Amino acid sequence: MQDAIAGFQSAPPWAQVGMVLFAVMAVVMLVGPSVRKRKFRRHFDAIVRGLGQEPPAGSGVPVSCALTVDDRAFQIRYDIRLGGGGSTYRGPRGDLLVTTTPMAGTRWGMHMIDITPLQGVLSRLVRSRRATGDAAFDERFAVVEDGLPVREGWLDAATRQEVARFFDGAPPGLVWIRDGELQFLMQNPWTGLDGPVIRALLQRQAVLASALERTAGARL
Repeated sequence: MQDAIAGFQSAPPWAQVGMVLFAVMAVVMLVGPSVRKRKFRRHFDAIVRGLGQEPPAGSGVPVSCALTVDDRAFQIRYDIRLGGGGSTYRGPRGDLLVTTTPMAGTRWGMHMIDITPLQGVLSRLVRSRRATGDAAFDERFAVVEDGLPVREGWLDAATRQEVARFFDGAPPGLVWIRDGELQFLMQNPWTGLDGPVIRALLQRQAVLASALERTAGARL
């Protein structure tokens, strides 16, 4: 240790600055992820308490809490998605807050759907993928079906209206249908999210789920 200190003191100023910066970066890389995870876990627990629920025990991630809103079963989940390393995951990354509710109808488990709100440059970039024929809707949202297509007519005018209403009152995020569930994914920093905000979100998500279940695709 003394030799290291002596070597540091004898180094030129520019080298000392470089060594200090390297040490700081190493500490941040080692400690940063755990600090971030604890911060988001505390936020998740506060949201759960704001919904009148008891936060799950332990400090692990992913973590989830089940509850019922408007006679519909929901789960709220905190998860970390990083991708990379050969992963096939193509969704949002980082610290995610995800709300999910099961979809009625056995065939929804066979479909994968993404509904993404569009703004600015993103709206122009995905113009070629718009397919509903509703100009106002296609200007605001990109809808992508992956895998087995849903029967024609599942995104009818009434359902498109409910999609727009849902996003009008929702925090920033995107809608997925995966594994027979309607999911809403919100990325960090979760700004403004608390128990009342999430409860209102779940109420809107319940309405959207019911609208999707009434369409032709849900009755297959």
